[in-house]
Order: sequence, then structure tokens, then C-alpha cells
Amino acid sequence: MKKTARILVIHSSSVMRYMIKCCFDTLGYSNTTMVADGAAGLELLDEYAFGLVLFDCDLPDMSGIGLLQVIRSDRALGCLPVIMMVGSGDRAVEHQAWRYGIDAFVKRPTTETVLQAVLASVLGCMESASAVSRLSAKSLDTRNHVPASDWPVAAMATGNLDATLLPGTST
Repeated sequence: MKKTARILVIHSSSVMRYMIKCCFDTLGYSNTTMVADGAAGLELLDEYAFGLVLFDCDLPDMSGIGLLQVIRSDRALGCLPVIMMVGSGDRAVEHQAWRYGIDAFVKRPTTETVLQAVLASVLGCMESASAVSRLSAKSLDTRNHVPASDWPVAAMATGNLDATLLPGTST
């Protein structure tokens, strides 16, 4: 099923951009734009309306936190849903991003199922919400994550494949 959300992906790796694009296409999100750095992403955000931004925490020209701060401080972009890709050891970055208003995280490496669950949660897409329910309790792993009492979990798969949401967001 084709989804209408226009998504901007900012990632320095052309391989990762390609993999994310393939996942999004498979999930029905074919209206995606890919760029390699924060400056190019901000330029596009000034010119076009996007429904969501997915970006890596390590960009060549600025930090993911710096990009998040710019987005959140912009009156026109302040409410734009944003998802940050982080590595498994980026706990300090995650805590800082929570303070600046990140909507969700996707841990690297990720899977199509995790991306679908996070997009369903952040975009509120009913047709994708079934991905969350398909994640079996057996595959959930809460070790080394922010306690569920503090941050609701959209989807957590074993290992580094997880995504967490801010309080008040729905799954």
C-alpha cells in the first residue's frame, strides 16, 4: 500500500541511503529524498514540505544534535517528526537528543520491521501499526535500554535492532 508521507533521509553513507530507500519503497513510502549532509538537508527543508526527517547522528558537516537543534528552533519546522539513527553505544547522544525533542531513535543496524514500527508510531499510520503487534514478546529485549517506565517502547528486537519513543507518543 502506497503511503503519502514525504520523507527526507540525511545520511553520509551512500550504501545506507540506498538500503533505507529500498526499505521505505518496500513499505510503500516511495516519496523519499536522500541527501548526504546536514546542510543539504536543511536547504531542502527550507524549500519543500516534508512529513518526516530521518537522519544519522554522525553527519560529515554537523552533529545530529546540531541538526536537531536547528530543526527544533525553526518556527516552521519545530513540530516536524524527526527520527535519529544511532549506534548501540551512543547513550549520551540519545539522552541529549531527548532533551532537544527527538521523536524516536532507530539503532544501527536496523531492519525493515523496525523501520515500519517506528514510522507507524511517529506518523500514526494505522496501516503500518500491525508491525508493532507482530513483534513477538519473545523477540523483545529491554536490556541496556531506557526503562519502559521512562520511555515507551515502540519496538525492540534483540541485539542492536531497536527503536524507542518519547513519552506521550503512541505505538
